[in-house]
Formats: sequence, structure tokens, C-alpha cells
Amino acid sequence: MWRQMLAYPFFYILLQRKKYVLIAMQRILTILVLLCLGFIALADDVNHGASPSVAMTIYVPDEQGIYQKKTNVPVKSMEKSASCYAFDKKGKCLYFFTEFGNFAVKINDETSKVVKKDEKIPQLSGEELRSQIMHIDQLLEEKFTRLNANRRRVIADSIAAVKERQRLEAIERARQDSIRRANEIVRLNRYRAEHKWRWVPVNVSRLDCSLCEESISVADSVFALTVSRDTIYFPTIENGLLGNKLTQIHICPVPSQLRDSESFNYHLEAFDDSIAAAYHIQRQDVVRANIGYLDEVLAAVDKQAPYGYFVDWDWADDYSMVTFEFAYFNTNKETIKYIDVYWKITNDVGDVRLTGHFKGTGPVRKNTTGHWNWDHSSYIVAGDATTMDLTKVIITYMNGKQQTLTKKMIICESDFDEE
Repeated sequence: MWRQMLAYPFFYILLQRKKYVLIAMQRILTILVLLCLGFIALADDVNHGASPSVAMTIYVPDEQGIYQKKTNVPVKSMEKSASCYAFDKKGKCLYFFTEFGNFAVKINDETSKVVKKDEKIPQLSGEELRSQIMHIDQLLEEKFTRLNANRRRVIADSIAAVKERQRLEAIERARQDSIRRANEIVRLNRYRAEHKWRWVPVNVSRLDCSLCEESISVADSVFALTVSRDTIYFPTIENGLLGNKLTQIHICPVPSQLRDSESFNYHLEAFDDSIAAAYHIQRQDVVRANIGYLDEVLAAVDKQAPYGYFVDWDWADDYSMVTFEFAYFNTNKETIKYIDVYWKITNDVGDVRLTGHFKGTGPVRKNTTGHWNWDHSSYIVAGDATTMDLTKVIITYMNGKQQTLTKKMIICESDFDEE
């Protein structure tokens, strides 16, 4: 047991000081005497509040594990392993120390008589008692100064480790971000090298034009004059009059499906500079441009057909009665008053089965179309009739002038239809 007691650091500290070797031995003997006398009951009394006690000095750990010194703290209990180091018979007070504090315990008269008779319990008073109390306080202070220093080093090391880990993590994040940015730059440059900014990918089959109010069929991508997340301006080239190509620019709001498209947004991101530098077309500019394109087609048509052309015509011989209808577009500045269409009907071997003409009444002004329909007539044709040919057209204008179109001068829109 002696060896076990001496193994405790606190006893070891006491025994290192020659001045207090005897005191240490007396404390050990006191514990044995108290145990023999049933002095544990005293601790029980203190624990149950029978005797007042105070921690003259006590060290309590805070949230960080740093021991904070407190003085003159009333206590209701004390460890049974406390060591008694002095007895003040006048004040009837026993003095104990534990791992964490220096305590003074008031005892009753009966217990005081028992302790007073025990010569092994140091009976101290006055300056000698104060010196011993200060000595215990000093030992506690040295101990917890050392413990707190160690704890602060641990905390500092932990904080430093956390900061170092955060620093390394920040460096790694920066490195990864740098790699991602570099890879993205490579990806963007590759995309820019493989694509043209005006060819904008779309994942819809149709776009609605706010200008012509038509739904435009589109392919996988459209050639944009300018584009944003809200609007696409793009032209289409259509079959115009008499085979002339008509260019029209459309203004189409970007539908939500396309606005959420990854490929569409990536294209805008990749070519952000080019798109920003492009000419931003205004709606009135598009209107003027479309009118100009239409005027170009009309000018070409005027040269091809200076007196107009058949937009469409058709005939039938149901029950052998000839019926006829046609639409004629006037390209001449003079207004058409009458139009006489002459024709012949043949069979499969070229035999002429019937000739005749239909007369339409206007007016048909320049760049407008007149429509006529004869769903019955006085013409009766043989049953083997198969083909009708237009042979001549006589146009009478409002001023009385006439223009005769021979077979070679007759122009039909169907002659320019693409196969």
C-alpha cells in the first residue's frame, strides 16, 4: 500500500521536498487512523451537509478543458479519498487536499475530541497553519499551471492542425478549380473550333415567328443573324414566285424548352463575345429588309412575265361537260379589265377533240391575283379527251388596250415547281 501511495504523482511531489517528508508521512498515517476510527463517517456527514465545508482553492475545468482557479467556494460534498494535512483544534477545523482543491471542514465536538487525541494528525495554528495552506495552494497551482500549459499546447496544436488542414484543403480546392477551368477552356476552344457561332443548335422542330405569325419548321440548328436567351433572328429561303428564291427574316421568341436546353446555353456561353459583338437587329429593320427581299422577287417576276402569269389553272370533263378554273397574277402597271383564255382538248394520240375559250372579268390591279371558276359550261367533249392545252391569252386593260399572249408567252407557276 505504501508503494501504491508513493506511486501517485502528488505524493511524489511532496516527498521530493525534504522539508515536508514528515508531513507526508503524517498524512498517510492520518488516513489510516481515520479509516480505523471510522472517520469515513465524517466525509459522509460533510456529503450530507452535516458539517459546513469550503474549498479554499479549487480548480474547475472550463469548456476547453482549461482549469480555472476559484477560491472560497462552499461545497456540499468532498471526495472520500481526500488527504488530511492539518487540524486546527481552536477552530475545530480539519484541512484536506484532493486532486483538484484545498478544503477546510468544520467538525463537531465529538469528532474534535477524537482527532485531538491522535498525535499523528498535525495540529497547526497561526502562521504555521497559514504556511501549510499556502504550500498546498502552491502545489496545486504548479500542478494546474503545468496541466493548463499542456492543455493549451494541445488546443493550439489542434487549432494549428485544423488550420493546416483547411489550408491544404483550400489549396487542393484551388488546384481542382484550376484544373476544371483549364479543362473547360480546352473544351470551349475545341467547341469554338468545331462550330460557327451563327449556327445555333435547337432541340425543337418548330419556332413561332412573331412577325409573320407563322410556325416555322427548323432543323437541328438555325443560321442566326443574332441570338439571345430570349429571341432568335434567323432567315429562311423559300420558293418564291416563278422559281425566284424569297428570303424572309423571322423573329422568334425562344420557347422554354429551348431556353432550358444544355446545348443551346452552352453555345451562347462559348460564343458570348461573338454574339455580343454582332449587330443587334431591330424589328423595324427586319420589316424593311423583308419588304426589300419581296420587292426583289417582284422585280425579277416583272422581267420574266411582264404581262402576268397563271398562278394555277385546272379543268375537268365530268359527264363530258367541260369545266374550268384559273388564277392569274397581274405584273403589269395597267389594270386588267378582261382576260380571254383560249384552249384546246386532245386525246392520247393528239387528236383535237374540242377548242374554245373562257372570258374572265376583272379588275385585276398590279401585283394582285384574279380568280375565276366555271363549274358548268356549254362545251361538251368526247369521252376519249384527256389533255387540255392553253393556246392563247388576250388581255384587255381598262384603257382599252389589248395584249395577246401566244402559247410561248404563256407562263404558269407550275412550270417552276421543284420536283
